[in-house]
Formats: sequence, C-alpha cells, structure tokens
Amino acid sequence: MIAVEELHVGATDPCWAAIGVTPRMLEYWTVNGYLVVASDVRPGSGNARFWPAEEVAVAERIVRLRAVGLPLDLAADIARQGFGIYEIGRGVKLVISP
Repeated sequence: MIAVEELHVGATDPCWAAIGVTPRMLEYWTVNGYLVVASDVRPGSGNARFWPAEEVAVAERIVRLRAVGLPLDLAADIARQGFGIYEIGRGVKLVISP
C-alpha cells in the first residue's frame, strides 16, 4: 500500500482538469506560493514539477472557494487550513465542509 504522502502528481495528470485547474492556473498558483511542489523536485525552469496528493486537495478547495466568489488570496488561505468555520469579515462566517 502506498502512503498518501508518497503520491506525486505531475503537471499533465488529468486530475488537474478534473478538478477545474488549467495549466496556466497551476503555474500561477505554484509560482506565487498558493501551491507547493514536492520537495524532491529540482527548482528552476525546464524541470518537471510534481505536487503531493495533499496539494491536489488544496487546489480543489481553492477552485470551489473561487467559484463562490472569494478572492484567490483568501481562498488559498482557507483551502490550506482545511474544513471548518472561518470569519471572513465582520459578522460574516464561512462554513467549509467536505
């Protein structure tokens, strides 16, 4: 059995399209720190990137939060924290469930 931490997903994997992430979004989110590549990947351009399975889950939550109108910065922060209740403004709470 393979542990989730050992799974890595490449940029061309169909899972990205399945969750609504385009190659351009994947690049932008990675370059700007919203998604983190696997630690065993060499930095710089021209090298293949791979993301841990947990980052795919974070990306899926970002897509869902962006679809309801949250700005990318806020969506990424909440997506990284996982499921729960978040106060996103004075008197405004957001409930994130699986």
